[in-house]
Amino acid sequence: MKNEQEIPKEYCPYCGKSLIRVLTEQEQKQYNLHYVSEKIGISNWDSIFAWKCPYCTKTWRREI
Repeated sequence: MKNEQEIPKEYCPYCGKSLIRVLTEQEQKQYNLHYVSEKIGISNWDSIFAWKCPYCTKTWRREI
């Protein structure tokens, strides 16, 4: 990762934990990614309408 500023900041609105995980060097090479979002999308088979925190399990509406 060239610069810390390239990593987006995203936090759970309830527990405040970071929802972005920086991948290890091995994972970066394997997946060709630098980071992933850990929030869980809740869908109705058509689109994601809400997000769920994997830490506190609370949900919030997706902003469109």
